[in-house]
Amino acid sequence: MDKDLEFLNGCSNEQLQMLADSIAFDDQGRQRPHETLTTRKNYKLYYPKEMKKLLPDIVDELSLYGGNSIRNRIVGHGESYRNILEDVCDKYKVKYNSFNSVEEIEGFLLKKVLLVAAEDMNTEDVKHISEQLNTKEDLNNVIKAGKIASPIIIRMTTVLVYRMFSRLGARVAARFIVRFAGSRLFAILTGPTGWVIGGLWTAYDLLGPSYKVTVPCVILIAYYRILSQKTEGELKEILA
Repeated sequence: MDKDLEFLNGCSNEQLQMLADSIAFDDQGRQRPHETLTTRKNYKLYYPKEMKKLLPDIVDELSLYGGNSIRNRIVGHGESYRNILEDVCDKYKVKYNSFNSVEEIEGFLLKKVLLVAAEDMNTEDVKHISEQLNTKEDLNNVIKAGKIASPIIIRMTTVLVYRMFSRLGARVAARFIVRFAGSRLFAILTGPTGWVIGGLWTAYDLLGPSYKVTVPCVILIAYYRILSQKTEGELKEILA
């Protein structure tokens, strides 16, 4: 198991199913042409009810998408999660340094993605995220200056993940995320708010086949890492 992904052992069955689905299926719910996860013995044994037993295969499959297919065949494995993360950051022109930790680099990526998503927000959208903020500029400043596990960033990332993975066909996203969402956030998740699927989705549509796997997976893993640092009670309070 990749040391940077060992925390996934603490994720729920639904969370791991969401990750597996985003690797194996495209946004039409079809199996990806070169995926091997669904053909593995463990997938047939453990999907979808015993996902922790499938986790090594999920991580291995993601590593294969992160590496060059010819190189993978030669060396017998794919890329490390850190290399995949850095590749995604390079794709989105996210600044980081070699001495930054994986968690720090994930934070830089999430902030960049949220700033892009915020470009399509209006005043009402901003108020849904935080009643203390008045303008989109206020929100941008909070994103840039805030800690990655701050309530506002967690709320925005939750909406992003819900909308992104619902559109990708991962219906389990609804069951996992809505369980924590209070009435105000639930209104954003299920309402007509379009800021999450504006410029971000246009950029996603232009990605190559491998990036259409690695980009959402890295965003999801970064989100899970934040959630792993909070208790269920803390999450319910943040997402109320």
